[in-house]
Amino acid sequence: MELVLDEASLAHITELFARRRRPMPDRNRIQAMLPAGSRAISNPRGTAPGIWMDRDRGEQGVCQLVAMPGVPSEMKRMFTHEVKPHLSESGRVMRRALVHCFGVGESTAEEMLGELTARDHDPEIGITVHEATITLRINAVGETEAECLEKIEGARGEIHQRLGGLVFGEEDESLESVVVGELAARGQTVATAEIGTGGLLAACLSDVDAADGCFVGGQVLADAAAIGRTFGSEETGSAGNSEETAKAMAIACRNQAGADYALSVAECPDYDPDDPDDEPPTTWVACAGPGGVNSKSLTLLGDVSFTRSRSTKTVLDVLRLMLAADG
Repeated sequence: MELVLDEASLAHITELFARRRRPMPDRNRIQAMLPAGSRAISNPRGTAPGIWMDRDRGEQGVCQLVAMPGVPSEMKRMFTHEVKPHLSESGRVMRRALVHCFGVGESTAEEMLGELTARDHDPEIGITVHEATITLRINAVGETEAECLEKIEGARGEIHQRLGGLVFGEEDESLESVVVGELAARGQTVATAEIGTGGLLAACLSDVDAADGCFVGGQVLADAAAIGRTFGSEETGSAGNSEETAKAMAIACRNQAGADYALSVAECPDYDPDDPDDEPPTTWVACAGPGGVNSKSLTLLGDVSFTRSRSTKTVLDVLRLMLAADG
């Protein structure tokens, strides 16, 4: 397809680079080249414009083709302000909702959901998994928005009924945002001590907008031998990836920080997932709170990035469940 230069888009790109006091590479000119017969969709947050093209399909009507940048902050703004208001009415409405779960594998979740995930179920419910978080995507189609929302609400209720406490959030919520929100609502605090996750737990909590009101800080330890030096407590004498070590870290961290809750992740031993003779190791996480200490073990399957993420989510989920039990 022939490409033509859109002068307005080129001027916008040139101006952006000028405002940033950077020379514009020649290759950025290609972003202003659009298919013949299309028009540019303005992108005030970035250099690449979107593309809008109407194609006449005769008796089938006009097909609207829209291409947008992949950067979420640019794409979402473009769709909301520049695309959605100009889309043709189709007589059908589509709405989507997300429900997030943690604590079981994908196959177990599917078994618990039963016919809800069948292909002919209305609304359609699909499952995706990312680093042990299960996301259920409810896709509803109807003649009105109210009809779609009614279908979604019914499906959401069925999911909660069948999965119970495994459900932790919806839409953009994450385990860390859920626990931070609950702590902030109660006026309570949390601290962290971690070995096997290398600071990922503290990073996840601190990335939440409301964390500055409840996250009082974290300690990243090299190994279990550092527990005594860091917290001034006695050595546990146990293996670095043991339940005793995880509990001792959580208790010592809570006492030192003066927090309502403290989370810990014990050592995550080295493991080669590509070696069939290498036995997957286990580790422990723990949460110390006003009512005592809860702990949980997990088998470290996969590469280090996955095991760190899963360990982090596991201890956050332990805190979530403790908060629910504490009322």
